[in-house]
Amino acid sequence: MGGSKNKKFYLQFYLNKKTSEINKKPKNYDQITLKILEIENPESKKNKELTQEELFQKNFQKLNEIQSIQQTIGIFFQKIKQNKQRQINKTKKRKKQLIRMVQYIS
Repeated sequence: MGGSKNKKFYLQFYLNKKTSEINKKPKNYDQITLKILEIENPESKKNKELTQEELFQKNFQKLNEIQSIQQTIGIFFQKIKQNKQRQINKTKKRKKQLIRMVQYIS
């Protein structure tokens, strides 16, 4: 009988450990930063030589790059969210299995 109590304790310990691991944030979660591209200033020396059309094209290209980066960020955070949800679902499933095992043992 003493053996089943140890198994029960171990399963509960394992379950608590796995749950706490999944609830942790990644180390660099708050450190994710991006350098946003600056829109060209029409008054700068370099840009005075450009025509309005060239300046517009340059700014339009920068805007497209920024939008592309924003889409990439959106996809990145969506993937993080999906992975987190997948982990939560796996944990719930594993927790149910462990609870069934504990009930079966006791």
